[in-house]
Amino acid sequence: PVTIKAVPTANFNFSNVCSSDSVSFTDNSILPLGVNISSASWDFSGQGSSSLASPKFLFSQGGTFPVTYIAGGSNNCFDTITLNVVVKPSPLAAIGISGACIKDTIHLLDSTVLLSGSISTWTWQVNGQTISSSPNTFVVFNVIDTVLVSLNVLSNLGCVDSVSDTLIIRPLPTTHFSYSPSYGSPPLDVVFTNTTSGA
Repeated sequence: PVTIKAVPTANFNFSNVCSSDSVSFTDNSILPLGVNISSASWDFSGQGSSSLASPKFLFSQGGTFPVTYIAGGSNNCFDTITLNVVVKPSPLAAIGISGACIKDTIHLLDSTVLLSGSISTWTWQVNGQTISSSPNTFVVFNVIDTVLVSLNVLSNLGCVDSVSDTLIIRPLPTTHFSYSPSYGSPPLDVVFTNTTSGA
């Protein structure tokens, strides 16, 4: 007699993540009575592969990626399924800083790069203290210091990133000059010398 063995119906679940995080995959195959999954083979859109039952994989960027899963049953029967996995693009936070002298109005600029979607929330911090929730903001420092400026961004897709930069608040130059001679009869050639400090 010929024995027809039941084939597992391959299926899997995956986590909904941003491109900065790894996608978690779990087997969700329908198995015939008495059959277990004995092997797994994953192809992550040509970017990598795995033979783990529940692998994790970090895609190179956001986008839609076809993932193929081959489920092998303990009865030596196999089934294959391909599902599109959507990975949301993460923002790449970046900041621009204009001006860095004491009592200057320093312009903090959001220079974040995002392939798709938009930034919905900005949080600017100086030394861990929140100072603004605007895309671009201004700040004035009244003392010479070294401060840590941070920007945290959240996209409309729920993806986040942050960046920090050290800002040195420099003193203003002390303007001064000397000249010689200080008096004389015309015509008089006077030599002026810049003695400004801190410039």
